Amino acid sequence: MTIGECVRVRVRYIILLFNPNYYPSGKFYIVTDGPAQNFWKVLDVAITAMGFQSVLSKFHLPVFLLMGLGYLCDIFSRLSGKKLKLSVFNVKMLTIHRNFSIVNATEDLKYSPLVSFEEGWASTIDWYVENWLPTWNK
Repeated sequence: MTIGECVRVRVRYIILLFNPNYYPSGKFYIVTDGPAQNFWKVLDVAITAMGFQSVLSKFHLPVFLLMGLGYLCDIFSRLSGKKLKLSVFNVKMLTIHRNFSIVNATEDLKYSPLVSFEEGWASTIDWYVENWLPTWNK
């Protein structure tokens, strides 16, 4: 996306927001580049493209077991004053389903992506492979 395209998109939505005939719906808007995507599957594409092991192929513990361990760690943290990495909050954040959809933004704000998800994600992965990966200490 060029700078000119970014400016046009931002100006378009600023005009829309300051339109006296525009009434906010109170909805939460996801503004991305296309159809709903599963967070972990999309992330896994990038991880494997960079040569790392797939997160989807790793051993998974049952959520109920992780939640139990999270509660135990939270209790230990409160009693000892030491913060542990495993907690109920972290288990919830790692196990929730993250599917992002632009349906509300498309219907209410007349939003349409300038770049398809596939094109944008491939470009992002290429950038990381070329610029970030060489500096990564494996």
